[in-house]
Amino acid sequence: MMKKLVLLFAILTAVLAAPVAIGASSQVFAVDVFPVCNGKASSTDVCQNVNNHGTAGDNPIIGVLKVAIGILSIIVGIAAVIMIIVAGLSFITANGDAQAVARARSSIIYALIGVVIVAFSQAIVKFILNKL
Repeated sequence: MMKKLVLLFAILTAVLAAPVAIGASSQVFAVDVFPVCNGKASSTDVCQNVNNHGTAGDNPIIGVLKVAIGILSIIVGIAAVIMIIVAGLSFITANGDAQAVARARSSIIYALIGVVIVAFSQAIVKFILNKL
């Protein structure tokens, strides 16, 4: 029993630490919701080179939506992985009980269907937002 708990804790730690490790090496983007210069270059330090960055003409609401969709997709992905792990552990520990095996199998299938639906919906929403 103790070995199972240690294994479960190690798996959950690895799953929850993976986004942190991936996020530490990725770029961070910020959305300028309230631009100071409004696209006009002035002599102040804040407004210099305001037209040189790529998001000067983008709608800030679309940028916020893209970031929110990315964060929501990460949360759903982590939840799906956790559900697949828990269902896998219950599948392993079913000890031949047909109902427990069926519940674990359906949990894995539903988690995978959820990931596919989220992936397709994210692709559709990003496609629409890029066309705006």
